[in-house]
Amino acid sequence: MKGVWFTMESMIACIIIGMFVIFVSTGYVIEFQYVDASEMAYDILKGLEDRDVLRGYAIALDYEGLGSEIDITGYNHTVNICNSAGSCVGPEPDAADVWVGSYLIAGQSVYQPLEVKLFVWELS
Repeated sequence: MKGVWFTMESMIACIIIGMFVIFVSTGYVIEFQYVDASEMAYDILKGLEDRDVLRGYAIALDYEGLGSEIDITGYNHTVNICNSAGSCVGPEPDAADVWVGSYLIAGQSVYQPLEVKLFVWELS
């Protein structure tokens, strides 16, 4: 009868030790979350287009007004608006590690293709 109790005691001890090892090992795993700022920039431009804000600023070539509509916490940004010939209005980013998201607009009542570029970089 003593052997049964020793076996039960050892099984309970193994279960407790196993649960402790599992608990401790899962608590220290921290995954790095990569932020794709290019995708974030595109999503912001797409959201502005969905709200019917982007097209008006782009047609008017008002990069300052469009830039004022954008607020990204933890990041700085600048906006360029380019025509089909490749000439752009708006300041170039003056930073390292810059991501860009672009959105194409066909025009408003006439075909006038424009590319809106949102440059995003981390605040230093």
